[in-house]
Amino acid sequence: MKAFFLLIALYTISGKQAVPSGDIPAGSSCVYEQTDGRSGQLTAGNSLMLTLSGCEGMTLHSVTLRMHSNTKSGAGRMTMAIGEAPIWMIYTAPFSDESWYGDYSKEWVDISQSFSGLYVPQGDDITLQISASENSLYLQSVQLNYSAPQPKTYTVSFDTHIAQTIDPVTELEASGGILLPDIELDDADWRFYGWADEAVDESQQAPSVCRAGSMYFPSTDCTLHAVYVQESDVQPWLPTDDLLLEDYLIAQYEPGSELMLYASGPVLDNGSIAAIQKQLPMENGWVSMPTDIALETDHPS
Repeated sequence: MKAFFLLIALYTISGKQAVPSGDIPAGSSCVYEQTDGRSGQLTAGNSLMLTLSGCEGMTLHSVTLRMHSNTKSGAGRMTMAIGEAPIWMIYTAPFSDESWYGDYSKEWVDISQSFSGLYVPQGDDITLQISASENSLYLQSVQLNYSAPQPKTYTVSFDTHIAQTIDPVTELEASGGILLPDIELDDADWRFYGWADEAVDESQQAPSVCRAGSMYFPSTDCTLHAVYVQESDVQPWLPTDDLLLEDYLIAQYEPGSELMLYASGPVLDNGSIAAIQKQLPMENGWVSMPTDIALETDHPS
């Protein structure tokens, strides 16, 4: 049998607001609305609505409403739902009906409903609506007994796109992250650049990568893809860290158009480079070169 820790969140009606206390789900919020009357009191024709948002991932085990009626009157209906799906309904009936408390009471009493374990999906709110058809119904608080999703550790796999393989790495603890491995290439023309969420090729612009030796924090089991740069005058990708503070030109070729210089050094401490536009007599690809190389202002025919 799977074990879970039971948590209790309490929402107390005060000043026509729901005041949360106890084990409130992390990141959740509540909104209380009432049409008329004193806080928590429903006279005939009036209603209230409690909306709990940000509860996705919890498993609901029971709900307890703390309520009372008048001495010899008080009737209405109630609906509780997760998203659009009702999970608990009381059709219009007097408070003395078994569907409510089974007797009229001016003292606060508990009206409870248990569940076998209702999971709250992503994006769904928990709503409670009570409408009175006869004076009066009173609501003091709403209590949720629930279990929260247990923290998970995730496994990161690595696709090197070469014959060399790297074993998957699993977090030692939830949200602990992993240390990204390095790849040593026995190739004078290429070097390992970093890890990307998706496979890339040299036709793409400089990809966003996580560098070897840095911490990576996965949100699910996933695969990272190795990215390489060509060690030549024309590189598919050029990391800004390698520019240091020297003067550089960076240009990009787009098929069917001129090769345009779009930035010129020096590279500043914050990694920025002054943007300019010139045509370069290069064939294709990303290029990087010192600024003392002579440039032609017209693309050669």
